[in-house]
Amino acid sequence: MLKKFGFGRDTSPVKAAPAPATDLVATAQQLRKHREMVRVAVKGTLNQHGMGATWVGCEVNPLHLQPQPGGAADAMLIRLIIQVWREDLLRYLPALQKKILASLDAVEPGIDHSHHRVSWEFAPDCGCTVLDLPPAASWSGNRGASDKTGAPMTVKRRFDLPPSDFDQARDERDDIPSTFAATQTGFLNTDLSALPKNRK
Repeated sequence: MLKKFGFGRDTSPVKAAPAPATDLVATAQQLRKHREMVRVAVKGTLNQHGMGATWVGCEVNPLHLQPQPGGAADAMLIRLIIQVWREDLLRYLPALQKKILASLDAVEPGIDHSHHRVSWEFAPDCGCTVLDLPPAASWSGNRGASDKTGAPMTVKRRFDLPPSDFDQARDERDDIPSTFAATQTGFLNTDLSALPKNRK
């Protein structure tokens, strides 16, 4: 009678059935395989473009999204880690990321890698020499460049060249007084009545 009104009934939340051990083993093996494929793609891309094999490392972790249709792998988070500081490398990171994903398509053909996510980070011991941000004013105009110490540099205009011999000769000619009258600006006050009339 009491069970009819809910008394004595087990109200604890229903626990999901644990995944079979075979599924966990298969998932772990698949994750190991994808991690290895990403490492191969990263090292192969670095080697192909003449970069050091230790410049960029990687870590691969699942994103816990639903599996993609068509036999695609689960979405992965690929963390690319700058291990060696090189300022000339920084500007090419987007292109390097694109090449790595293209290489991953080559080493794992038939799998869609477009749903993977890529992040970048810097290893604490990468050797970065820039320890602070420049003054706020350095980001405006042409002062965005910095030297190897991170200090802002004043960028010269393209045509600020040192003076030549021709410039010096021209300056000497400018010192010679001119016999021409100075040019007057503005409109001339023309009195038409002073002009001669046409004779018939």
